[in-house]
Amino acid sequence: MVTSYNMSFVEIEYIKKFGEAMNIFKKKSDNNLEISQIAAAKEYYHIAISRQYYSLFQLMIYVIDSFFKSEYPNKVSGKSSHDIRLCTLREIAYKNKEKYGIDEKEFVHIRDLYIMKELRVDSDYKVDQIKEKEYDLSTKYYSMVSNVLKRIINKEANNES
Repeated sequence: MVTSYNMSFVEIEYIKKFGEAMNIFKKKSDNNLEISQIAAAKEYYHIAISRQYYSLFQLMIYVIDSFFKSEYPNKVSGKSSHDIRLCTLREIAYKNKEKYGIDEKEFVHIRDLYIMKELRVDSDYKVDQIKEKEYDLSTKYYSMVSNVLKRIINKEANNES
């Protein structure tokens, strides 16, 4: 089971300094993760995968817009907001592997986040029943990438204080 994310004192201070605007994405991320866990417990895997994806996506928005907005202004024509964020996270991870301690296995999961996106699309729009194995795959991606995002948040929040 994936656990929710609790902010550190440093992160809370950063948010106070940065403003509450971005904090809403972390709250939405936590809410979606909670609903994902409830849905999985009821074996509603299509809902669990969808909410898990959005939990991770909202955490990506928080990280990218809080710490990398000037480097990555999200202005790429011809791509969806999801594709832009996924590409941006890949680029951040690639350029900052050492800084954030991103190992090869973690980078592969970040690079292949489109698989989690496809699972979410399938769970939302396909008539086929989503099974526990798809949920387990989604959870694997969620756990790996959310751990990297949390390390980025902690490192950047500590740099700002």
